[in-house]
Amino acid sequence: MNTPSIVFLSFSSRLWGRHEELGVGYVAAAAEAAGYPVMILTVDPEVGDLPALLGQVRNAPILIGLALSHAAISLPTLESVLTGCRNAIPDGHITAGGYFATFNSRKLLNTLPELDSVVVGEGEETLVKLADRLRAKRDLSNLAGLQTRTHSFRPRAPIRDLDALQHPKREPAEAGGRSIFPLSTSRGCLAHCTFCNVPAWTRHHGGGWRGRSPVNIVDELEALTRSHAFPRVWVVDSSFEDSEAGGFQRITAIAEEILQRNLALRYYVFFRAETICEPEFSHVLPLLVASGMRRVFVGVETGDDNELKAFAKHARAASNRAALEILRTAHLAVRAGWIMFTPKIRLEELVQKLEQLADFALLHSTIDLFTCLEAYSGSAEVRKLEKLGLLHEDAWHNPFAYDFIDPRVAVLAKAMVAVRVAEGQKWDGEALHTADLIVAAARHEVEADATTDDAWDLVNEAAGRISRIKRVQTSANRLFLEEIIDLAATRWDQDQFLGRVRQHMRDYHLPTARAGRTVAAKLLSDLGERGVQVHY
Repeated sequence: MNTPSIVFLSFSSRLWGRHEELGVGYVAAAAEAAGYPVMILTVDPEVGDLPALLGQVRNAPILIGLALSHAAISLPTLESVLTGCRNAIPDGHITAGGYFATFNSRKLLNTLPELDSVVVGEGEETLVKLADRLRAKRDLSNLAGLQTRTHSFRPRAPIRDLDALQHPKREPAEAGGRSIFPLSTSRGCLAHCTFCNVPAWTRHHGGGWRGRSPVNIVDELEALTRSHAFPRVWVVDSSFEDSEAGGFQRITAIAEEILQRNLALRYYVFFRAETICEPEFSHVLPLLVASGMRRVFVGVETGDDNELKAFAKHARAASNRAALEILRTAHLAVRAGWIMFTPKIRLEELVQKLEQLADFALLHSTIDLFTCLEAYSGSAEVRKLEKLGLLHEDAWHNPFAYDFIDPRVAVLAKAMVAVRVAEGQKWDGEALHTADLIVAAARHEVEADATTDDAWDLVNEAAGRISRIKRVQTSANRLFLEEIIDLAATRWDQDQFLGRVRQHMRDYHLPTARAGRTVAAKLLSDLGERGVQVHY
């Protein structure tokens, strides 16, 4: 490729691993369309591989852009990354963008001397204008959408016609062709969940909810199917069904367009529970499944109606329970959002949380036991914590920097978060969820194209084995959580806590994760021998 004029950095996470940063893809595509050679590099800040990666760039670019969607890396690590960038381009320009950067633009510039600017709000147009001025060696004053230390800020109007954007530049697929490709069909959100900063972004930087046309969306999907066999697509919209007009016209049109073009793909989406419970959804659901939808994420968060109301969630516990049942009955894989620890929860209420997880048939998900409210910059939850006097000064770059009303919960929650962040992907927390996905996908493949009489038996046998594995894990998780709650209620012992965590992972969680993977792999193999290829 040509020597890049612009290098974009996205960051892998110890907790979530490597993923494609869609925002970078959009600004990179805009820059390429404007004539700039670009390079996208994914950096693991904990490994410190930045010097080697930047060594791939033969001549110094005029601009390095950092993707800062959330506070995914610590401030000292970010300082180290910026120092590496500055060493690579002593006279070049370093900027940052994304949700976290937008909501903390002034603080980042005041704290990080190597950072030259922050792109506030949507970055496609601002980034290109910034590159134009840098190339022409022009002053950056009065550049809409760019926050600097020396110039007054002027906001840039949001992009009204999302179809006018270039489709995002894609990073190379991971080995084996098993990448999950993020796809954005809209920007903004119509909900007002207090723990999320997308509503604030929508109000202040997004100009309300905006959607791409179904034809434009499926054009991008078709391009993916041409370059990758049976791509798996993660629709990153805050909620797939959002629409200015309401109803289900938009997602119906997307599904129909996929079917009309006969595209071979699988996709995962976010839905709100209240939408799933609407009567009309039952008519749309088969169409979505036929077009390739295989997994749905629902933000359940809690089983307590008062807490749901405090989170400004529209759904209540009964709707969440009904929504999960509707999806499971349709043989779709389900992933649910859950917030175990909140600043105002009492230790005694954690036992209720345990029972709520069991009621929703989610208690087998070990990783959800460790979830703690993340106070994202810009979210309404941050303002609530400020009023309660619970927020720490460093909360702008640390989403867990707040106090708990119950000191016993504080000790337990902080210990749970610390061990989860430290262990990250070692726990293989998605193994049983992936096994669920494979079994669900296999049901639809067999129903559509069963070539042998025993194919259904194989699927049902695998489903039964996964159910038994989940029951074992549910019982183990119940006992584990009861024991550590009791530890917090009596006399906290950090070594005893860590020992109990290690024992639980060694004796139950990791064995059931391996068992789930084994069952799913055998099902794929057995069906493959009978001519049924499962795409999930």
